[in-house]
Amino acid sequence: MLLPPQLYFPQSVNDQVAAEAPYASNTTPRLSNEEDFFYTQDNNGEVTTMTVTPLKGNGSIRHGLRASMVLGIDPAATPPRPRRDSAALEPDAHGGTLSNHSGSVRPARGV
Repeated sequence: MLLPPQLYFPQSVNDQVAAEAPYASNTTPRLSNEEDFFYTQDNNGEVTTMTVTPLKGNGSIRHGLRASMVLGIDPAATPPRPRRDSAALEPDAHGGTLSNHSGSVRPARGV
């Protein structure tokens, strides 16, 4: 399984943090885990959500949190070739790079 390079807090922890100062006064809409593309892609959310425990035994997040996760790495693994429709940067015919997701072209150095 290929996981995105993101780790998540449980949504309940996100909600608790959002209710605390100074975050509670922020009026910018927050993206929940369930609304996050990478969290929901291929059901990766469950395996990329960290285990979180408060640093103090009373359950309050005000004294800090400890987050943990066990990760395994296969040193022999090779990444798959990017698809043509991926957001990867690819060289164009003029030596620049084309970003598929934005359609922007940047000239190569010295051009």
